Amino acid sequence: QITLPVSDRLALREYFDNYFKIHREKYYQTLLKHMSPGLRGKVAMHMHSEWVARIPFFASPHRQEREDFVTAIATVLRPGLFAPLEVVLRAGYINTQMYIIQRGLAILKGRILTGGNYFGDTMVLSNGRCLATVRSVTYLFVMILDKKSLNQTLETGNFEGTRKLIRKTVIRLAL
Repeated sequence: QITLPVSDRLALREYFDNYFKIHREKYYQTLLKHMSPGLRGKVAMHMHSEWVARIPFFASPHRQEREDFVTAIATVLRPGLFAPLEVVLRAGYINTQMYIIQRGLAILKGRILTGGNYFGDTMVLSNGRCLATVRSVTYLFVMILDKKSLNQTLETGNFEGTRKLIRKTVIRLAL
């Protein structure tokens, strides 16, 4: 038996209370993968189109490509949870993941980020390093997109407009 101090036991209990929400999200992700393509597309657009529209390099001007991309990305996202005051990304470290906030607050360069905001977009660079540290303020529920999944999605689908937008972003970030 582990005997943690009372304050640590309370923090651990609170974390796992919040973690059950992540477990539910993982279940929903599994259901999404088992849906028919048409239904998967409708559900994915309902769940994810709003935040995708906020990411300039994912917002293809072609409606069908954008919908197909949202559907494809929705199946590779994975939920994550960070406790209050936890470092999510550390400045100077190589970043291979992008985070989309579902609930909670984070701080980036003195700016508060809330649901629908994203960070970690330097992951599109080949060896993208975090430009600033990102820390959770409250329990932070995020959807995580890793670079490998993004690249596989781009390679397997007809997403030429999205690829072009990402290339432009890579050039802008590299300058």
